[in-house]
Amino acid sequence: MRRVVVGAPAYLAQHDVPQTPDDLLKHDCLALGPQRGWTFRVSPDVRGPSVKTRSIRVKGPMECNDGVVLAEWARSGGGLAWRSMWEVGEDLQSGRLVSVLDDWAAPPVGIYAVFPERRHLPLKVRAFVDLLKEAYGQKNYWLPQQPVVAKRRAMSDQP
Repeated sequence: MRRVVVGAPAYLAQHDVPQTPDDLLKHDCLALGPQRGWTFRVSPDVRGPSVKTRSIRVKGPMECNDGVVLAEWARSGGGLAWRSMWEVGEDLQSGRLVSVLDDWAAPPVGIYAVFPERRHLPLKVRAFVDLLKEAYGQKNYWLPQQPVVAKRRAMSDQP
């Protein structure tokens, strides 16, 4: 799961576009609850899964505990938000939001399915894991596309 810093074009037109994570300290950042530490690469030139990251403790005028509200505040020009691509992908595609600091983005975080054991795995669990792989295993999974539909036969443990 990839996270990005986003803001409305109107907000970015009135403020300097951040060039490094440290520039966020001069911006109104919208936080999800007490989550004020946003994670970035130490250097934009270093890539790979084992890249070193650091956290920037941002400040801002508003915080809430609802990601939908937070994204709406960002769309309305209230400041910059650190959101998952699946939450703001359509807004980025439409131009309602613009991403900044893309070269500094931390490596994506994985999505994991945890279950007791593979032996005797119920078909319902297998179908759900397959659905996750199909939905999130593709590139740009956050953009609109055909809905993922589970295979009917796998929805029951019985034949």
